[in-house]
Amino acid sequence: MKLRGILMACTLIGAAQAGQFGVTVNVPNLSNDNLALVFQLTNANSAGNTATITNFQFNNAAVNGALSFVGGGSGSIAGGVVITDTSNPNLATIPFQPSTSVASVTFNVNLTENFTNPGVGDFFGMNILQNGNPLNSNDPSGADLFLAALIGANGVSPVGYEFVRGIAVTVGDPFPENGTVPEPSTLLLMGAGLAAVWGTRSSTLISLPDMGAGRRKTGVRS
Repeated sequence: MKLRGILMACTLIGAAQAGQFGVTVNVPNLSNDNLALVFQLTNANSAGNTATITNFQFNNAAVNGALSFVGGGSGSIAGGVVITDTSNPNLATIPFQPSTSVASVTFNVNLTENFTNPGVGDFFGMNILQNGNPLNSNDPSGADLFLAALIGANGVSPVGYEFVRGIAVTVGDPFPENGTVPEPSTLLLMGAGLAAVWGTRSSTLISLPDMGAGRRKTGVRS
């Protein structure tokens, strides 16, 4: 029973939270085009929120210009981009260029989930520009978003969208940050190690007299 509890705790260490997710942007058949990811965080609710975007990986693509920010945006590719809802709009733009017909960009998003009733929640989204113009997507809102996440009373539910030319955005669990996130096998080893430590400590349990009530209580021998 103790072992099951320890393993459950170790599993939860690696579980993705609602406001934390990994994003893959596939951009086929756009080699040598000037593209840009434009992230936005709207200030629609009285509760403040922050979007932190980290662990950028450009596959068959590269950043080809300076990052630009509006409002509460700041940061870098190496250190991560942070957007706070200090005003409207709050934007971060990352220009990049695919080098082959099969290219992609991956990154992690960490959104705070602050919300105050009544009212509309803050909103996080991403557009993709081609030569300075927004690409169309199948976003039902008509805003041509490729990534959308409303921060509401029920937390965050990110959604990815597509473009007819094959651009597709998918959302999943966060990617390991520079290899520092334990793999599932590592978590199991951690659980086994903790179980062994607990077993060792349990073997040293001794009975101590309770001088006040005549009962005996359990202690741990040093």
